[in-house]
Amino acid sequence: MWIIGQLIFFYRCVIPKLRSFAIGNQWLYIRLLGTIPAPLVFGAVIDATCQIWSDTCDGSGSCRVYDHHQMALYLLALGLCAKSLSTLFFCLAWLFYRPPDYCGLHKTDTEAMMLAVVDHELSADLSVNNKIGSESETPMQGTIKILDSS
Repeated sequence: MWIIGQLIFFYRCVIPKLRSFAIGNQWLYIRLLGTIPAPLVFGAVIDATCQIWSDTCDGSGSCRVYDHHQMALYLLALGLCAKSLSTLFFCLAWLFYRPPDYCGLHKTDTEAMMLAVVDHELSADLSVNNKIGSESETPMQGTIKILDSS
């Protein structure tokens, strides 16, 4: 459920032309920050709750007895810290978010769609008026200009 909200939030923050690139970068950072340090951090937290270590010849052994109550508290605290940081960064993103600037104008989706339809109708009318008698273009072949900076 959280991933869908995150993707919708992400889609609204990125210019449509750069969405696939931005999603690729997002998943790269998620994989780098989630799969590499997380096992090390959780392993250190679990090892911190060990009460009795087994002895081996080289000095390093495995844990025989864990303090389950302490482990539960540490893992809860670690999860709460991670969720709190995530919520903090989402709130900061919401606070500092500025809508993408399409052609120097801030437009809603409805306004942009209406302008595209009007432009399409004007282009079709101009093409008909400029090429009366020409069979190469029909009245509905006007161009739709998408509001983009390129």
